[in-house]
Amino acid sequence: MSGRPLIDDAVRLRTLAMTRISYVLGVLLFGGVTFWLQRQGRLPPPAASETTFRTIGYLIWPLGLAAILAIRSRVGRQPVLAKRAPWLTLGWAIGEGVALFGAVRYFAFGDPRSFVEGLLFLVLALILLPLRAP
Repeated sequence: MSGRPLIDDAVRLRTLAMTRISYVLGVLLFGGVTFWLQRQGRLPPPAASETTFRTIGYLIWPLGLAAILAIRSRVGRQPVLAKRAPWLTLGWAIGEGVALFGAVRYFAFGDPRSFVEGLLFLVLALILLPLRAP
């Protein structure tokens, strides 16, 4: 058996790029379906209060940002892509989670600002955690 890794960096980069794209497309699809359902007038009534959702939003934004910044500091010191990849994926997933929370608020309460804010958070996560090492 040779000393070559099972997956080379080019394949790993393509896989990570597809992961990033899938996170963004998933959030956009959720927002698009919500928009379409609102236009049809077929959204169910909210099951929770908007105050509860707003409070949770005030908690997950700073916690998500702190986690992404901590991951960024760890990833920035790691030159090997194979060791950075899991951390990058985790950081992007945190960004997607905050974005989906905004999309759920949009779905539940009809406020598109929360969807846009969540999408901006995901974009921020993708910018702070780039594919290639800085």
